[in-house]
Amino acid sequence: MVQGERDDKIIAVCADDPEFRHYTDIKELPPHRLAEIRRFFEDCILLFAFSLLILLTNVLGALVKFKEILLDFFILFFYQKLN
Repeated sequence: MVQGERDDKIIAVCADDPEFRHYTDIKELPPHRLAEIRRFFEDCILLFAFSLLILLTNVLGALVKFKEILLDFFILFFYQKLN
């Protein structure tokens, strides 16, 4: 999503759900229910961003470890070549 553009969501419920079956438009929902739905999507975005941050941290940690292993290998390899 580009900043400032609409980000439409589809809200679906079971047609037989007694809590929602009389609603035909999202505008008919009580303000508190809309706030709960909005919060759900905000939390989903935060959880996705946090998961991505953890993934990137793990990848970067693995790359740093790989660099250390390569450096150790080359130091050992060149040390053996010199002796």
